[in-house]
Amino acid sequence: MAVIGKIRDRFGVVISIIIGLSLLGFLLMSALDSQTSLFRSRNTTIAKIDGSSIDYNDFAALETYNVEERELFNQNGGTMNEQMRQSIKDQSWLEILQKTVMQKKYDDLGILVSNDEMQQQLSGNNPHPVIRQQFTDPKTQVYNPANVSRFLNSDMYKNNQDNWQKRWGHIEGYVRKDRLNGKYNKMIEKAIYVPKWMVEMDYKDKNDKLSLAYTSVAFSTISDDKVKPTEEEVKAYAEKHIRRFQKEEEERKIEFVAFDLIPSHDDSVQFRNGMLALVDSFHRTKNDSAMVFANSETGDIDGKYYSKSKLQSVLKDSFFTKPIHAVVGPYFEAGMIKISKIVNRKSMPDSAKASHILIAVKQGEDTAAANKRIDSIWAAIKKGAKFSEMAAKYSQDPGSKAKNGDLGYFAQGMMVPEFNTACFNGKKGDVVKVLTQFGVHLILITDQKNFNLAAQIFTIAKTVAPSKATEQMIANQANEFATKNNTVAAFDAAAKLRKRDANQIKRNDININGINGNARDFVRNWVYNADTKVGMVSQPYLIENKLYVVAKLSNILEQGQPDLEMFRGYIENEIKKQKRADIITKDLAAKIAGKSDLSAIASAIGDSVHHVKNVGMAQPILAAAGYEPKVVGAALALKQGAVSKPIIGNNGVFIVVPESIEAAPAQVDLRNSKAQLEGQFSNGLEYSLFTNLKKRLALKDNRSDFF
Repeated sequence: MAVIGKIRDRFGVVISIIIGLSLLGFLLMSALDSQTSLFRSRNTTIAKIDGSSIDYNDFAALETYNVEERELFNQNGGTMNEQMRQSIKDQSWLEILQKTVMQKKYDDLGILVSNDEMQQQLSGNNPHPVIRQQFTDPKTQVYNPANVSRFLNSDMYKNNQDNWQKRWGHIEGYVRKDRLNGKYNKMIEKAIYVPKWMVEMDYKDKNDKLSLAYTSVAFSTISDDKVKPTEEEVKAYAEKHIRRFQKEEEERKIEFVAFDLIPSHDDSVQFRNGMLALVDSFHRTKNDSAMVFANSETGDIDGKYYSKSKLQSVLKDSFFTKPIHAVVGPYFEAGMIKISKIVNRKSMPDSAKASHILIAVKQGEDTAAANKRIDSIWAAIKKGAKFSEMAAKYSQDPGSKAKNGDLGYFAQGMMVPEFNTACFNGKKGDVVKVLTQFGVHLILITDQKNFNLAAQIFTIAKTVAPSKATEQMIANQANEFATKNNTVAAFDAAAKLRKRDANQIKRNDININGINGNARDFVRNWVYNADTKVGMVSQPYLIENKLYVVAKLSNILEQGQPDLEMFRGYIENEIKKQKRADIITKDLAAKIAGKSDLSAIASAIGDSVHHVKNVGMAQPILAAAGYEPKVVGAALALKQGAVSKPIIGNNGVFIVVPESIEAAPAQVDLRNSKAQLEGQFSNGLEYSLFTNLKKRLALKDNRSDFF
């Protein structure tokens, strides 16, 4: 039963991992098979994938399932925020693509998971790793399949406590999908074949060494003005290497002016006056915490004592010079106006050491039995029983139980608040009973060290926000700007000093670079509106009540089109490099004609002879020249003493002479080298397989029609 008692906490950790892995897995394929529709009056196709329609209601069912999973196994508490919901939308979309791509592969290859196999994976002698981890006895570290049966026959499961039947269903779903995925990947891995010649070549490349002499003309000797690329050359290079630069999906670029909703000077004065009105009553009140709760947005009343070095406040010196009960402020800090009361000051340790005995209490359960048991243990200690022996025998905290209850040293704030307060407000040798979220503790404070003067501070804090009048004034400014500057020329002229650029905006993006806030509605309703054309200027768009945006759509890059602007710098550098190489090689041909001695060649081109030892393809670095794999590779292919033709490298044009070549030692057994190469090829195989299969899909993504 000890194992069953730990299932709730331990599965929470594992499911946090599963949720992350599910981005590479594919949960709930059956949820996509629903044929029901709640919106018969309009098109509900959220996507078409290789001719198959995906209905929005099926997507919504999958999203609901994933939300449910996150809530079932959420150990941190709290409500689902917008960022979490968007993450689940993205996860659900990826699962739809993965089901579409991968299920057909499973069917074609005959990959399945039978009921008997599932039984073995969930409760057999060699189960799925998730099951093994969770049903291994924490004391013996031995997995026992009987523990799974005990759990499934326990009252906790049968009575569906904490939704455990539904939780178990999610676990089963993950195990099944992970097995399918694992079988497919293993099949692909087994198909990887590295021929002997490739192993030998790889071994030779990594282990052949040579010493060489070289002379060179650096690209930097040719000025930029002699190799400036034309627009036609840039376009031709992009077309020639289009696969490097083309877009997998449509992207748009905007230029925009932001009108931030920030408080005016009068707003700040008004907030300051409001805080000033609270100073006297805050100073006189006997119930500091109640006043903070009633007036503060943050409720900074953790009750802890902080030394000056631990405080972050701009006025921390005042907390140690002004008298107890004095109120400091108003002062502005991190966008808020604050007043802080010095509740108390005393000498406090910065770290404590303690041992404890825990009697665990599950959330929602009565604490009476745990309190009674702790009281009986405490009574035994008062009569002479050793705390360490009682901890080793009775504590239900496995981590410290093995150390006779010892938690070692810990700093202020590392423990939960109730535990922290007991250890730092008490004194060495005290025994204290405390109730926390984990249960009832009996704590022995065994040491405290590094005492310093510390202050207990309560703070009332409010965000300094713009008034309605200020918001209206800023809205009017944004409207006036949009009205007066609704053409390209007018917008560019008026926005010259305030304009910001945002590139690579995709149809389903939520965030836009330079815009602080969720811009999903703006992307969906204006940037990607069918009526928005290049050169159009938007009306003011309010983003999360933080700012107004007036934007101009400056470019549309269709799917498959090369992004010249994004890669222009790279393309121009490559063209310049080739032009410099052409100039240098032409010049070299004339200067070194008839010369076969490297010293004579170096003299002719205005350079000296450089010598480098022990270089190879594993580390193709030439002193004074840098990373030059092409040059080293060409040198390895030459006979010792032979003078090379000009070699175009990364940083210049080189002429080399191999002075000595040390061949790699003969290797009879190439199995390790072969295994290393196979490992390199299989590393990341799952992701690359799915990515390449996805690129072949005929995909029509209609998500922006729905959210």
